[in-house]
Amino acid sequence: MYFIIANPAAQSGQNDNHIIKKLEAALEAAHKPYFTCFSARTSYIRNFIKQFGQKEEVTLVAVGGDGTINGVVNAIEDFSKVKFAFLPIGSSNDLARGLGIKNIQKDPSQDDNIQKITEGKILRQMDLGELTYDDTCRGWL
Repeated sequence: MYFIIANPAAQSGQNDNHIIKKLEAALEAAHKPYFTCFSARTSYIRNFIKQFGQKEEVTLVAVGGDGTINGVVNAIEDFSKVKFAFLPIGSSNDLARGLGIKNIQKDPSQDDNIQKITEGKILRQMDLGELTYDDTCRGWL
């Protein structure tokens, strides 16, 4: 099952959802079930993933910018059941740029990325870091 989590405020609200529609059409053509959730609120995203995305193996697709991606990744509790993908449609797309994923401004169709997501290709495995601190670090950050 694919769960698409799309931020309607990505690109400062300039997104017309054409990329989401293309992803949905590609999933339909491949006969892959999906559900789309539109939200920019981290608490809603977290609750959505807890409700739907932790019971079985799923593919979570974040459609938005770095903040959306951060919210989705931080909501995942069991990474062994989740494949994560994203379509970068934010203002800066720092993560996508760092990973060498095509820039939305240079490739507005995102066709290559959509095809890879639909086919379930795993491009790379990544380690996630965790930052912890206590109140004694407050003046140094």
